[in-house]
Amino acid sequence: MIDITLHGTDTARCGDVEQVGGKSPISALARKLVAGGADPDAMVSITRDGTLCFDETLLSTWAGLTVTETDRQSVKHSKWVPMPDGLHGVAK
Repeated sequence: MIDITLHGTDTARCGDVEQVGGKSPISALARKLVAGGADPDAMVSITRDGTLCFDETLLSTWAGLTVTETDRQSVKHSKWVPMPDGLHGVAK
C-alpha cells in the first residue's frame, strides 16, 4: 500500500516525494512515483488529516489521470496525455 497525504489546496506527499501546484497534484505525484520505480499495480490510499479522501485504487489509475476544466464544464478527471518529446525543445 502506498500512502499519499494531501496538504493545503495544492500539495500531495508520499514519504519524501512531494508535488506542489498544478490542477492535479495527486496524479502528478503518482507519475513521479512510477517514474521513480514504484509498482504501478500497488494500491494507493489518499488521506487528508487522517481521513480517507478517495476509494483505494491502483497507482497506475492515478498516474493515468489529469484534471481538466473549461469555460462550459466544471473540473473533471480526464485521461492524461504526455506532451510529445519534440515539443519540449521548441525555441520561442
